[in-house]
Formats: sequence, C-alpha cells, structure tokens
Amino acid sequence: MSTVQCCKCGQEKDAISGPTYGGPIGGELRERVCNACWLEWFNGFGVKVINEMQLSMRNPDHIQMLMIQMRLFLDMPERK
Repeated sequence: MSTVQCCKCGQEKDAISGPTYGGPIGGELRERVCNACWLEWFNGFGVKVINEMQLSMRNPDHIQMLMIQMRLFLDMPERK
C-alpha cells in the first residue's frame, strides 16, 4: 500500500484505499489525504454537513458547497 504526506494530519500514512469522489478532485484526494482522515470526512463529518445544511447531491450548487466544506475540513486549499 502506498503512503502520502497528509495535508490534514501532517503525518505520512497509508493513502486512501477505497473510493473517493470522481474527476480531478478524486486524484487530488489520493495524492494529498491519508485514508484515516478521508474516512473521518467521508463517514463522519461529510454526512453531518449534508444533513445539517440539507444539501441535495442532485443540485450542483449544493455539491459545490460540500466540496468547499470538504476542503476546509481536510486543510486542502485549491491548487492554483
């Protein structure tokens, strides 16, 4: 299994082993986030964000809001 220097926890840990989001963001997540921090977002905080903000994953604006919250949670600013 490969490792990454995680942008959230700052440690070198196992890379994400399961599915992420598709497209370029999925590749960026695999390069910059460890599996433990990803699971903390995906199975925990991300679900809370969707529920608390009443986001619909059919609405592009809501998906964008979720991506913003994910980047904030993972300490992962957008690459320029």
